[in-house]
Amino acid sequence: MSAARDLLHFVGSIPLESGEAVFRHLSKEVGPFLRRMPDGETGERTLWIKFQQKMLMEHPAIEIDPTQPPLPVKQSDGTVHRHINLVRLKPEIDPDSVDFDTGYDRAALASHRTFRRLREDGLIPAGVRLQVALPTPMATGLMYVSPVGRDRYLRAYERALLDALAKILSGIPHSELSIQFDVCQEVLLFENYFPVREPDYKRAVFEQFGRLAASVPTDVELGYHLAMVHLATNRCCG
Repeated sequence: MSAARDLLHFVGSIPLESGEAVFRHLSKEVGPFLRRMPDGETGERTLWIKFQQKMLMEHPAIEIDPTQPPLPVKQSDGTVHRHINLVRLKPEIDPDSVDFDTGYDRAALASHRTFRRLREDGLIPAGVRLQVALPTPMATGLMYVSPVGRDRYLRAYERALLDALAKILSGIPHSELSIQFDVCQEVLLFENYFPVREPDYKRAVFEQFGRLAASVPTDVELGYHLAMVHLATNRCCG
């Protein structure tokens, strides 16, 4: 592909009604300038990880942690946008037995079917990859989960996320795929946004990044989106 395809990169969220609408709009307006194309994170993913909070609240292994105060979600001017009741794995639950249905695999595979159809119809240029955006385990872990026992939750959720990733990798040809991990809560963690921050947080963050990267084969594009924090719109924080 020509160097013109390096001129633009869309990180993910595009406020249209469907993935197909996103593919059609991007192809029409900026198709010659893209090497990879997101599906816009439409539907239940519109508010990024908000639908994961719903999944957690309905999960039989999860409960609200009564020992922790709600997390204040602050806007850039310091005002509190809302409060989040923090959850935890129930104390009697073995984290290695918990399965979280993240839904990211189904969304990616459905988007790829649309992506391939539009490419076969000549709308999406050959050589453009489908960009699949995924959160890190710490995204939900820092935003929705109690700091007490958070490591138990992160172990279970990371396993579930990597399982979803494996299904994506097995269902989409690697030459057509780009994986992007969105890094938002980690940025907030470095900025001391959360009330609790472990002393070794930097090590935990970068070790997480290493495990995620190791799970993506070398013939699949891999990127990290250091997300800008849009607190007023609730887009990044979830």
